[in-house]
Parts: sequence; C-alpha cells; structure tokens
Amino acid sequence: MRPMLSWDIWPLWLRVAIDHEAAARRFRAELLTADGPDDDERRALLVEEETRAGMVAVTAAAFTFEALALSAASKTGLSRAGIGGSSGTAARVAEVLKQCFAIPQSQFSRWRADLKLLFRARNEAVHSDAGFHDPLPHPALRAGVSRPVHVYRLENASTAVEGALGTVLALSAVPRQRHGKILRDSAAAWTTIAEELRDHRRDLMSE
Repeated sequence: MRPMLSWDIWPLWLRVAIDHEAAARRFRAELLTADGPDDDERRALLVEEETRAGMVAVTAAAFTFEALALSAASKTGLSRAGIGGSSGTAARVAEVLKQCFAIPQSQFSRWRADLKLLFRARNEAVHSDAGFHDPLPHPALRAGVSRPVHVYRLENASTAVEGALGTVLALSAVPRQRHGKILRDSAAAWTTIAEELRDHRRDLMSE
C-alpha cells in the first residue's frame, strides 16, 4: 500500500487575493492624501502600486474559482475538461460547481454572469492589450487613466474578493448529497477555512 496525499490549493489563492486587496486599500489611502502640488511623482507611484496589488487580487480571485472547481470535480468524479482552457473557462467552472453544489437557477444565472466579468479581467491581465484606449475614470483621481488602472482599481479588487469569499461560504453549505461523503466532508472543512479567511480579511480591514 502507498499513502496518498491531497491538498486543496484554492485557500492559498484566496489568501493571496485578500492580502493584495488589503495592499491596494493601503495604497489608495496614501493616494488620497497625496493631493499637494508637488505630489505628482508620488501619486504616479501610488497609482501603479494600487493597480499592481489590484491586478493580483483580481487574478487570484479567478484562480480561486478555478482551483475550487477542479477540487470539487476530483472529489466527485466529474470531468475536469475545459477548466483552465483558453476559452469558456468561466462557463465551465460555473457548470462544474453547479453540478457539485445545490445552486438555485436564478442565483446561478447571476453568478455565472459575474464569473464571466471576473475571468475577462483575469484574461486582460494575462493577455494584455497595449493598444490605445480612451481615458477611463478612477475614483481617487481627477484625470482619466489607462484601462489597466481602471480595471484593477481597489473597488474591483474588493468586488472580486468578496465574490470569491462569499461563493465559497455559500457553496460549502450546500454540497449535493448524491456525490457522497467525500464532497460533504470536504465542504465542511472548506466552510471552516473560508470563515478563517473571512476573519483574516476583517482584521486587515480594521488596521
């Protein structure tokens, strides 16, 4: 007999997302104080830092969903085909999770649409378009900004993290009974992990 080990990787990605959301929040707070006439260079640096932290938070949130779907599929014997592929990843991730967890259809439709937006932002980070675009708004700046600065701003990082964390908590409470004990036991453990990550995020937000 040979011992076998298993380790879910989604909590690591979710922790990365949470920590970088907190970093983006710190940079935003500094950016709001850099409003003097001689602060142009500091503002530019802080905008770049917020964008970088937000980009990591958004992409890590997407990776959380992919890793969660892969883990659920492996525990239920479902096909993993299409997860991690170049096209339709969001739809496939959503479908696998729907098969593993009891998600109401109305909620599933909204959730799948949100996933598509998240994965579109993830794809823009991986396959960036360096072409010219119209300036876009940023909540902390009076001037228009480039698309990456707009897409990976703090607000979108927080939306991505809240979506990933909330989804894990919601799904882990409703594993489909037909998939058996392995998924139910895993889901119970996932609830505990997600609650700990939620508390970690609250601690960061209160600093």
